[in-house]
Amino acid sequence: MYTDTGPILRAKSTHSDVPKDAPVPDWSPSLRSTPDSSILLRTPSPPQTVIPFLHRKDEKTTHVESRLEEKEQALLSPTVASCGRLQLVETHHSATTLPTIRELPASPSESTPDLATQWPSAPFPYNNRLKAPSLSFISNRTVSTCAPPAIPLCRISTFPEASSSTDAGVLKKGRLLCSKQLSWYSRRSSEMDMTRNHLRLRQSRFRWREFKVILKSDRIELYHVSTLIFQAKRLAHVIYLHESRKHHRTAVHLTFATQLDYTLSIAFRSANGRNVRFLFTARSEKDTQDWYMALYHCLPNQSKRKIPPTIDCTLPTLDNLRIRIPVADDQNNSILTKEQNIRMEDIKRCILAMLDYQNVRPMGWFPERVSLHWRNSHDRLECVADDAYLICPQLIEQSHTLELHPHAHSPATAVLPPVSEGFLTWWSLNLRKPNKLQKHVVYALTDGHCLFLVNPYRALPIESEQNPDSGKQRWTLGRISRASLFHPHHHSHVHRPRVSTGGGITLRSATRFFFRDARDHTRELADVERQNANLGAAFAVVDMTQATEVQSAKEMKDRKTFFEIKTKDGSRILLEAPTVQAMFEWIMRLRKMMQGTTLVTGLKERLTILQSGIVYVRKGYTFEQRFCVLLRGHGLMLFDSRKKRRPSSWTGSYVHYLTVPLDEKTYVYSDDQPGSSTHLPPRLFSDGTTNERNAECSFAVWRADQRHVLVSLREKLSVLKLGHRLGSKGTIWVFMARTRAEKEAWVWAAHHEIDRSLS
Repeated sequence: MYTDTGPILRAKSTHSDVPKDAPVPDWSPSLRSTPDSSILLRTPSPPQTVIPFLHRKDEKTTHVESRLEEKEQALLSPTVASCGRLQLVETHHSATTLPTIRELPASPSESTPDLATQWPSAPFPYNNRLKAPSLSFISNRTVSTCAPPAIPLCRISTFPEASSSTDAGVLKKGRLLCSKQLSWYSRRSSEMDMTRNHLRLRQSRFRWREFKVILKSDRIELYHVSTLIFQAKRLAHVIYLHESRKHHRTAVHLTFATQLDYTLSIAFRSANGRNVRFLFTARSEKDTQDWYMALYHCLPNQSKRKIPPTIDCTLPTLDNLRIRIPVADDQNNSILTKEQNIRMEDIKRCILAMLDYQNVRPMGWFPERVSLHWRNSHDRLECVADDAYLICPQLIEQSHTLELHPHAHSPATAVLPPVSEGFLTWWSLNLRKPNKLQKHVVYALTDGHCLFLVNPYRALPIESEQNPDSGKQRWTLGRISRASLFHPHHHSHVHRPRVSTGGGITLRSATRFFFRDARDHTRELADVERQNANLGAAFAVVDMTQATEVQSAKEMKDRKTFFEIKTKDGSRILLEAPTVQAMFEWIMRLRKMMQGTTLVTGLKERLTILQSGIVYVRKGYTFEQRFCVLLRGHGLMLFDSRKKRRPSSWTGSYVHYLTVPLDEKTYVYSDDQPGSSTHLPPRLFSDGTTNERNAECSFAVWRADQRHVLVSLREKLSVLKLGHRLGSKGTIWVFMARTRAEKEAWVWAAHHEIDRSLS
């Protein structure tokens, strides 16, 4: 049942075969027309009244009078606009409030003649099917009429077709991550425990594996993936899409397992009475949606959801105004074919044109300044590209709502967060002599709310800014003023570390504090790439959100360049800067990092850290707390707090434990149901435990194992392996975030990094 939560505005669709490369029509108010038809007045009250109007015979003589009557009608009574079967009503609530649009029903089988002339090559089969108006009584008022815009259709070539004679009947093929789940019941109660154990064993054997999937018109074939040069097809599973008593008792049901990463679920009851469920996921969300649409067109009607006849687009900035967009033809009850679809760009332009007709379009709402978004049940927004299509999995599953949002205002010159980097000395207790301190020279740099420590021999320090063409550096008033702490420019005087003949490093002032200014793009991008390489080589990280105090070391009175960082767990980090000025700059910068930082809108492509925080990670059977950093170009870095890889002198920091690459061999999904039977400890964080369920906060990363060539060859040649259907094995890391929102942020960032590596 449709619930009316706000005013509705219905758009109009035109069923025509418009080519994709056809020019986009001009959705300007000049497309208005004045046909003669009946008017249906819709009021907020339940009873409806049919109000006809007199047909104007002479447009030239009554043009001035009609304009005056239109103004009078707009001020004194509701204004009604119509075109064919299209009606529009504006009701005035008071003299101080603007009129609101109540309803504009439309039929997709009608189109305006003006739009038909803009595509002379495209047929419009429904242009001459306008119904004759039915008049109930005569009104002496002149009503202005206008024609709402039509939404054109376009032909799509994204649906897979057989491309060659060798792959006869193959519609789509590619590599997918698959999981098979079985469930059945035992009639004997004594064998219940044995059945459960056997079920767990079967689930563990049929966990996520990689297969080569081939889609045909009547079935899905899963083949093993081999690393050999000469690959032979070896069938593992077959899923028949049409109902057959020989293969399965019930029809195949296609749906989404999760709305976050669009994991596909194909469920049916086998001939043996078992409930079988296959889960499929691709490397990127777009590939998974393409597989859904390909499967949707192959399934029979009883096995899939029907395309809804209409969809509502909500405008939150205009008091949740809703525009109803027709998808099916009301007269013929026909749905769009697989070769027809509607572009989102045409939907957006039609919505803006309809707002123009009602004079409610806000200032600055141009097609390039607004965008469509899908909102799921958990209020997560997904931006939709202009070249996307309306008929998509979100519309078919009816799990998302369509919204139109204006672009957020961005400054003309965006500035990235400040960055600090340079050589420091880490002082810690000597393991052999507890009464003495030992020092370690590190290259420290900040990004976000983290302080990274890099081996000085692997670090890429800052290059000198001195111009090589100039023989001697001249000190001017401008260069001296740049040495100030608060001046948002680069320091001109930078010293590089001097390497001695004995192999050691003599520490000099190499600390640099600067703001990335958008005026020098070449140097800015070079600094970001150099810093990104340094972050990938970090062996330890300090989370500044866990710090309680950053101050100068008071007990080190003889050394003025010492400062310390105190954490919530009672640890104390003692550092030494090259100079006193550098020490105060480090202290001020670290104190700002303690308050936390936020991502800069519109500059996520240049950021090095996509996501960071404390999560629980399970690789085998137990969960352990890790500090994870998702770094652009370097994958997912895991840091351990138990100091396994480093001595205990690095107290207060997280030591590097493992790096998981995010490339073409990695899959990220948010459902780990086969592995959910393992013991889950309480997720403890610094501010307490979480109150959300584990299933809502878990996601997994799957990566294919690197197997030797001889092992793959032996598996291919072995006769005993002919019945092997497990697929290619892989390593699974299960992550438990604090909340569902953090989990969605991690999954989005991981998919973003995988898409960047695949492009």
